[in-house]
Amino acid sequence: MLQQILSLQGALWTTHANDQNTVLSRLEMLIAQEFSVSILQLRSKTRGLARVARARQIAMYMAHVALGFSLSNLAKYFGRDRTTITHACNLIEDARDERRFDEQLNTLEEKLLALVPQAKWQVAP
Repeated sequence: MLQQILSLQGALWTTHANDQNTVLSRLEMLIAQEFSVSILQLRSKTRGLARVARARQIAMYMAHVALGFSLSNLAKYFGRDRTTITHACNLIEDARDERRFDEQLNTLEEKLLALVPQAKWQVAP
């Protein structure tokens, strides 16, 4: 399943911005549910609680790595700087060295694929 997700990294959107926001909204709902945080907490301009910041970092990571969103698009969507998105992705990638955390993210990625039909993607040559 992870290989399917990784194959989408070079993907290009064939739909417009509203569909991109819909995909990101679905991701936010998944992360909010899985980590018992609210959408408002995920979108908050402040870091807030550590568990909220971690959930937000996971959302940013999954949007970039699993869904192939650009750093610029994610910075705009989350109201953050591109370097913040990069930092979140690096932190989560490093944390994946822990087996249990990696398994948790694999499960989330599988759930995300179920929420986001692959038909919306066109793999770049």
